[in-house]
Amino acid sequence: MAGNASLPNNMVPIASECVAADLPIQGELPRALNGTLFRNGPNPQFPVASQHWFTGDGMVHAFTLSDGHASYRNAWVRTANWRCCTCRGCRREPASSLSLWLWSAR
Repeated sequence: MAGNASLPNNMVPIASECVAADLPIQGELPRALNGTLFRNGPNPQFPVASQHWFTGDGMVHAFTLSDGHASYRNAWVRTANWRCCTCRGCRREPASSLSLWLWSAR
């Protein structure tokens, strides 16, 4: 999404799901520091240049610390809109997370 002024580098969508087990650590993590930090937010599967970073499909990220090791994984939220776009291979309107939430709250 190069050239999209509304999406600075740290907001550019991640293009795929991944699992990164046993990440390299500089230094040492305390073995007693265990747990998972979950972060969810927008991550459009089929982004467009004019897209605002609040809109699009959702993705959950998990950073796990366990026994001195660290890992990361992410996954798209499997909404009806996400499944439709995955099957069709393209973006569907409206792609607004807010409008989908408002629709599902009825």
